[in-house]
Amino acid sequence: MLANPWDKALSGTLSLADSGAVDISPRTHRFTIAPRGEVRLPVQFSIPRSTEAGVVPVRVEVEGTADEPFRAVITGPLEIGYRKATVEPSWRI
Repeated sequence: MLANPWDKALSGTLSLADSGAVDISPRTHRFTIAPRGEVRLPVQFSIPRSTEAGVVPVRVEVEGTADEPFRAVITGPLEIGYRKATVEPSWRI
């Protein structure tokens, strides 16, 4: 979700960088947000079965224009796992 805090419309491009462990689609979105509005940009994640549970950093780059051009780079955590599953190690002889 992107929000526009300004009194002018905001438009630009959001790009998701390659994270290595996760396939993200689509990687690029064009957007226009009304003044003080917000927009949701859907993405799909594909995770190989061999990926270990844990946090994968996802880098997001936003380039836009409101009154002036701007660029923002954000790295956020994507947690991979299934909280309802538990693993109990045991030994068998």
